Amino acid sequence: MYYSENDDTKVMGVAWYSRDQWKHLCDIAEDRDQLEEAYKEWEDKAEKSVRVFKEKGIHAEKVYVDINELVDWCVENKYPVNSESRSTFVAYKIRDKYTKGQKNNKSGEEIHGFFDDAGNPVNDDLISKPSLCVTCKHDGDQKQEKFCILNRMDQQEADVFRCDSYEKN
Repeated sequence: MYYSENDDTKVMGVAWYSRDQWKHLCDIAEDRDQLEEAYKEWEDKAEKSVRVFKEKGIHAEKVYVDINELVDWCVENKYPVNSESRSTFVAYKIRDKYTKGQKNNKSGEEIHGFFDDAGNPVNDDLISKPSLCVTCKHDGDQKQEKFCILNRMDQQEADVFRCDSYEKN
């Protein structure tokens, strides 16, 4: 999540697809069985998500996804085309939009890494690893590590840890 350039509004990217891009996504996604059956069904659900974010004071910015660009990005980064990679792709798009060329005011270094909702850097080594993660086949997999860290960060205060990518080792 990022803050807009003009004020302190929280900005979250939401993957957005044209009807043609949605069809293309359905043709190539590894998690096709997890996607809505029809474009209209997906669109209604996505619009509802945007409204819910707005009610929580978060600006949900539609990020129009070109599936060919997404596939190229996934291949380059060795990710499968699934919900986690789509979310990460959109997060990078939003990050790039709001931090492009920005420097850390203290050190002059480019901004990178993980940040909390307030924009503070997070040391991912200090994020506890739930026992579920230790028994997952993805534990230690460099291709999945960013997804895992983001999931752990998102659920740090949750009563029950949940991971849709969990596969028993």
